[in-house]
Amino acid sequence: MSSRIEIVGGPLSPADLKDALASHIDDAGVRLDVDGRTSLYRGGSGTELLVAYVGGGATALSALITGVFALLAMRQGQGQESAADTDGAKIVLHGADGSSVECPANATREELVQLVELARKLGSSTIELP
Repeated sequence: MSSRIEIVGGPLSPADLKDALASHIDDAGVRLDVDGRTSLYRGGSGTELLVAYVGGGATALSALITGVFALLAMRQGQGQESAADTDGAKIVLHGADGSSVECPANATREELVQLVELARKLGSSTIELP
């Protein structure tokens, strides 16, 4: 059984975000699709969003989150964000029950493992990018 996680926000369109993330999560038990459904965190009816179907448990969720952080680092390297923006960069994991957890871009591997476990307990349904 896979979990459905919406990935919203940031300057990229859902299709471009999918292309950018694909290389970071290759063979990790995550499938990415662009969906036309409404998201609580982006736009209104008919707004496209990126949906990740995570089937590999904590390992796949960790790969997805690590891929998102790699994408943020790449954006900084390409000059799309200033260093000050990236120092405070974070992604927000929104749980199905409305709770949320912030993951700073400078999280250590150990902190990331703890955040992934917490995200699994929350039943995260959305990853919000800066």
